[in-house]
Amino acid sequence: MDMNRLTRPFLDSEIKVREGRKNMQFQYIPSEYVVDRLNEIGPANWNFIIKDSKQIGNEVVVLGSLQIGNTVKEAFGSAVIDENKTAGDSYKTAQMLSLVKSASLYNVPCIFKAKLKQGKNNQYYNQQSNNTPQDFNCDHCNLGITQAEINFTSKYPQIYNGQKLCRNCQKKYRNRNIQRVQ
Repeated sequence: MDMNRLTRPFLDSEIKVREGRKNMQFQYIPSEYVVDRLNEIGPANWNFIIKDSKQIGNEVVVLGSLQIGNTVKEAFGSAVIDENKTAGDSYKTAQMLSLVKSASLYNVPCIFKAKLKQGKNNQYYNQQSNNTPQDFNCDHCNLGITQAEINFTSKYPQIYNGQKLCRNCQKKYRNRNIQRVQ
């Protein structure tokens, strides 16, 4: 069983984008592509079960368990029940989210950060590939960053030494530069 097959990047054509609230866009890998990727190591080499599920108000929450070889990884998935979805549809969505999150714990590259819409044409830069413009990459980890992150680090050059940093690297950089009083 070749676990390296799981960790290779997905094709750009397999990465989908959906609109969210507050001018956000979310990249995602549809669950069928994640299942196809798991099947590449052999359908008999992995197993996914739902260990627990609950309906809390108008939300469904499930705990899924993905076993590959002798290793088990678990993750929660949830979905809202609303006028557009039945309870059954919401359970299915929550189960698939649990599977995708569990697969990401095996380093399947299927979870992305949310991004603000960029530019006039709302172009979204892919964090998996290195084809993002240099101006939109974190100077520390080289992941794609938003214009808001660039503006924030530019606003405080004395803290970040003029570097363009993603939020995670900003936190690390700030924590490193804090002077502790003895």
